[in-house]
Amino acid sequence: RLVGQQVFFADTNGDDINDPVYTDPYVSIDLRAEKQVIATLSGLAGVNNLLDAGDVSTLPLEPRQYYVGLSGQF
Repeated sequence: RLVGQQVFFADTNGDDINDPVYTDPYVSIDLRAEKQVIATLSGLAGVNNLLDAGDVSTLPLEPRQYYVGLSGQF
């Protein structure tokens, strides 16, 4: 995902007037790979938010996450 600049409003200088706060554009990439091991079982691995996009104050996105797993069909 490519997300452009966003604007939020917050009182950044204590004058009780909300000022515009602009975020930087960002890219969020999620990857997942799966490989069939046997006819009914697959192994998988992936990463969410590969580039670790986000900012605690304006873009509270989950940080980069890695995962592995098994998937079966019965």
